[in-house]
Amino acid sequence: MPLVSLILPILSAVAPSLVKAVAGDDENAQVISRTVRDVVAEVTGVAVTTAEERDEALRRIREDAELRAELKLRLADIALRETEALLADRADARRRDVELTRVTGRVNDRATNMLIAAFAAVAVITVALIVLNFYVSAENDRYIGAVIGFLTGVGGMFARNIGTAFDFEFGSSRGSQIKSSQIEALSAQIARAPEAPLEAFRRRLAAY
Repeated sequence: MPLVSLILPILSAVAPSLVKAVAGDDENAQVISRTVRDVVAEVTGVAVTTAEERDEALRRIREDAELRAELKLRLADIALRETEALLADRADARRRDVELTRVTGRVNDRATNMLIAAFAAVAVITVALIVLNFYVSAENDRYIGAVIGFLTGVGGMFARNIGTAFDFEFGSSRGSQIKSSQIEALSAQIARAPEAPLEAFRRRLAAY
């Protein structure tokens, strides 16, 4: 069973803020998934390599309040570090653009051209989808449907890229406020963690 399928039910129960971080297929999502599994295994004492082990880990999490609090604390720390890394990465990219403009007097034409291309691709795909709908018939329904599905997926990818570009350019407003609120909430969650699980966690760290 894929690792994500094993840990998603656990994250949904105790750390929903991490669900999006492990849902992708990039290397960072895989690293976070493995880290989450290791933490769950350490806290619950269950390896979480099969569906049965996952269910056993969930049972222990639900039945043991102290164990559940410790796991929430550990996973909140992972979510906090991931959010901080995302903000730092975006800040570095903005700093690079500012430095490029300062030194050379030029703007980042590559980023601008990529954004224009993404807008153009979404527009072309939208027109293509509209046109294809006029050609759907009983004879070619399966073929046209497959093409429409493919174009819809590609169009969604470009639309997400546009959204990411806007987040990059205007992240100092609502986007950064949301991320800052998430960091504050996660930090507060760690600060409010019960004393007993926190001390148990510290003792485990000291024992390594």
